[in-house]
Amino acid sequence: MHFNADLDRALDELAVLPPQSLAQIPTLRKIHARLRDANCPDVLTQACVDERDFHAPPCAADVDRLHEIFDACARGGTPSAATHYAEEVCGDSQATSDDATEAYVRDGRCVLDWVEKSLRRAESTLDAGGGREESAEACARTLDACARAAEALGADASGKGAIGGSEETKRLQKVRDAVVCRELQCEAVLWAAREGMSDAGGRHGGPAAWAGAVQRRRAATSPGTTFLDDLLAGVGEHRPAYPFKSIAEAAKSIFVDGSAGPAALLAKRCLFLYFLLDSGLPHDGSPMEYARRARIHPRLYQETRAAVLLDDFESEAALDEACEILPRVAHPLLPVKFIASLANRQRPTTALMVSRARGALTSSPNAETMSLEVSIRLACGLISEAFLCVRDAFNAFPELRESKAGTHLVRLLLDHGVEKLCLEQVLALPFNDATEKLLLDLLWDRREDIPVEFGIVYLLNRGRPLEAAGLFSRARNEGRLVDERAGKLEARLQECLARLPIPQKALVADIGGALFADAAIPRDLVVDRANDGDLNKTANAMALADEKREFQAVLRGKPGTEGEIPFLKPPVELAQKARASSLDQATSMLASASILGSPGRPLTFVRPHEPSDAPSSPATMLPTTKSGLKVPESTPYASPFGAIPVRRPAHADASTTTTMPKPSAPGSLLFGAQRPLTGKSSFPAFLSPTPRKATRAWTTDRPTPGSTATQASPARRSSRLADRTADA
Repeated sequence: MHFNADLDRALDELAVLPPQSLAQIPTLRKIHARLRDANCPDVLTQACVDERDFHAPPCAADVDRLHEIFDACARGGTPSAATHYAEEVCGDSQATSDDATEAYVRDGRCVLDWVEKSLRRAESTLDAGGGREESAEACARTLDACARAAEALGADASGKGAIGGSEETKRLQKVRDAVVCRELQCEAVLWAAREGMSDAGGRHGGPAAWAGAVQRRRAATSPGTTFLDDLLAGVGEHRPAYPFKSIAEAAKSIFVDGSAGPAALLAKRCLFLYFLLDSGLPHDGSPMEYARRARIHPRLYQETRAAVLLDDFESEAALDEACEILPRVAHPLLPVKFIASLANRQRPTTALMVSRARGALTSSPNAETMSLEVSIRLACGLISEAFLCVRDAFNAFPELRESKAGTHLVRLLLDHGVEKLCLEQVLALPFNDATEKLLLDLLWDRREDIPVEFGIVYLLNRGRPLEAAGLFSRARNEGRLVDERAGKLEARLQECLARLPIPQKALVADIGGALFADAAIPRDLVVDRANDGDLNKTANAMALADEKREFQAVLRGKPGTEGEIPFLKPPVELAQKARASSLDQATSMLASASILGSPGRPLTFVRPHEPSDAPSSPATMLPTTKSGLKVPESTPYASPFGAIPVRRPAHADASTTTTMPKPSAPGSLLFGAQRPLTGKSSFPAFLSPTPRKATRAWTTDRPTPGSTATQASPARRSSRLADRTADA
């Protein structure tokens, strides 16, 4: 639109005036008259001609004059005039007036009426086929000013302000949404007018052939959806019918109806861009120019282009072009559907490249996303990397242990091993406690394609023959073992059981080659409150009647688990007699080792013979010797039969000796009992679980009555302890 010099000066003067001046009727009439004299095409109401008319009482024509001033400002390049008026004049809660017209001019409803009037005028221009550049540009300026004014009045830019509001609020929000949608339509029409385009490309040979191609794409992706369907669902409730016959029809069908939220507006722009690219227009021509004018991010433009190429299932060239685009534009917010589409089109290598460029998919708790990451790595033959993805998913989301999604992730590994004949390689992976439970359950349940021997061999390879024996017995009882393979497996199982320590051998009953399931130790253990019967089966039975029992709990198997918990039978004879007070550390170790080596045998503690006149029985020393036995409080990291080796500081002197911490509470004799050390002598190194190398530690033996203290080397004490062990 061309403006003359008088009109330019009038608009410049109007731009510097404060918005409050338009609320004064005399000033409003003078500005309107000035615009009328300048031949403004938007000013049609009769103007005031003299001073007496300027100061006449307010009338209905003053409302039209204010609206025409807003139109002139919007078309003249100052769309913020109505916005400032709504913020400063309509937002002034202290303004009052006795005149109804003046009060209406100051009310926000006056501005809202102007927005509605301008919207209807723009709609009639666009629906009438206003494809001329001049008319489309004028509509774009007016709609921009209307959108700003509506948001200044309180409309929500997110499109959700009408929920739960009053009737006026709903009306305002509805007008704002309609203005924004028409603004996008006008933007597309203006672009087409400047590009000189009325019809899209003819790649498909007509609307009917194009519609047939769309139906074939949807059938190829069933039961999934195409990228086109995602864009159509994102525009709102009213989904347009794709494809469109012309650009004008596409602009009206896409932008006019539907939601006006930010996400919906972005989906509408991408859908229009999808239509342009799908029509056959070169991607670096008019579609790129529209993306630039519509302020579409270049990365989003490339994603839309890749979506068009991936939806074209009939062209391998389009798939190759998409494989070149996606690795370059991958980012953490890239939709996972692009990776899934590449995997479905048998391009796992490219899908893995995009996945790595995008970032870890296991950061999302979505089961489909995590399974996709595992599947594409298995398709590329990366079994170890796929296993790491499963492990990271279980570590990040502990709820997978009890869900079907976690079972599905482990099943993917087994399916790959069965399909590619590499089940041994899969079972050699380091499964942890969470994934192993699911793995063993799947190996047992899938009897059709996985022999039960794989589960038994899996446990044997990990050095767990007791559990393997239980599984073997269970499989034999159900008749799932083949005789030929059962013989070899049983021989290996017997060989592994023969190498077990003596206490564990007692847990397995082998009668005529039959292995019983109840010989295994259950893996799911819980700590429960112990009753009197349980306490009599544990080391607490060694406590006297007047002593406090520190251990009031017992281990039990969870309900429904198989196996029994082994308990050591305590030395009942010692519990019946008086507690020996002068037992040293070596005696405690000998007694405990004997209990472990011979479960079920009642033992009597006997003090080793020493060449002295002291009585040989610990009980006879009670009246003359004060007990020096101190039992520390048991800790999870304490050694049951010795002291924890304490490392000396690096800066300490070689002659400095590190002493053991003092015990704070009494405890059981079998759990960390130790004799207190006197003087500066350290605990004997040969009794430590990990004796130091190149360390010569000296200790002082207990002096006999009437004799002096003698010193012995660790080697001499070790030989004496070996002799006592042999005598016992």
